[in-house]
Amino acid sequence: MTDGMRNQEAIACSLTGSSQAARIADWHRVLGRGAPREGPGGFAVDLPRETADDVFALVLAEQRCCPFLAFGLRLTAGKLTLTVTAPESAAALVAELLPRPST
Repeated sequence: MTDGMRNQEAIACSLTGSSQAARIADWHRVLGRGAPREGPGGFAVDLPRETADDVFALVLAEQRCCPFLAFGLRLTAGKLTLTVTAPESAAALVAELLPRPST
């Protein structure tokens, strides 16, 4: 098996059913406090500093079930910036984390 094939197989979330739905709802709740913007291989969002504990807890939990995701956190005086990136083959999984605009 080549390294590329191993990486492809690793693109899967280990959560299923209601656990996965609850996690996605948690992401929507937190990310809904900002305005996510698409970026190379993922997205970035500026959030209020007060969300730092919730964001960090979600990042830690997400790394256990989706280790292929990469997270960046930058805390400044006025905001927390979260970046989420993943291999191109995981674009659909990354998109599920983003809240849907209300229509």
